[in-house]
Amino acid sequence: MKKYLYMLRADLFFSEPVTEHTFVLRALPVSDVTQEITRASLTCQPNARLSNGTDSQGNNISLGYIAEKHSTFSFCSTGEVQLNPQLRSREGAYPYYRYPTVLTRLSGGLEDYYLTNQISGTPTEKAYHWMDLLSRDLRYEKGVTTTETNAAACWEIGAGVCQDFTHVMLSLLRADGIVCRYVAGLLKGEGATHAWAEYFDGECWIPIDPTHNRVCGNEYMKISHGLDFSCCALERGIFHGGAHQSMFSKCALTEI
Repeated sequence: MKKYLYMLRADLFFSEPVTEHTFVLRALPVSDVTQEITRASLTCQPNARLSNGTDSQGNNISLGYIAEKHSTFSFCSTGEVQLNPQLRSREGAYPYYRYPTVLTRLSGGLEDYYLTNQISGTPTEKAYHWMDLLSRDLRYEKGVTTTETNAAACWEIGAGVCQDFTHVMLSLLRADGIVCRYVAGLLKGEGATHAWAEYFDGECWIPIDPTHNRVCGNEYMKISHGLDFSCCALERGIFHGGAHQSMFSKCALTEI
């Protein structure tokens, strides 16, 4: 088991002032057998009273409302966590994790790729097989996809970021009938948030990182999990006004 301090900050900028801003944040890490959250706090600016709960996936969510006019919105989650990936979670292996979503649907060239390269074997053998192939056949590149790019579109581009690698991985695993889910979290060091996958091997969840072609170790901290990115977005909200919004985030996971 290793102990870490974590920090996750996100800043939203609106192209013009907005009011009546209702939002939901997924910025507090989950607690299970693989990670124990010993301390956690979440603040936002402009200041708003937060109501905490959980969503249908078991993720921590914080709901808030800002009535007054504002052009920026920031939130910051900090705390301390103990990570023990040698223990495996057995909870939540629901059948719906076996089926494709809009972001993970198998089609086009990606479907052809699956049919050409599919193998028989255990869930672990198949997961390692697809992860190895993706490390060879998909290129990491920023700026060529967006949060709305699905697995098939990413495959046609031939490149993407961790979110895209994970969506493609989920698409292939679900085509094999394997229960699997998207994970959002932090990777040791400083930078942006990270994404990886978990598959259920019949007994427990196994976390794998298709972007780095490896099983996740004790340098990964989970914030949330779900069917795909749409279940794990750091912030979702509605507001009064015609503004466009952009978001920039930074994070750190530091061993202590």
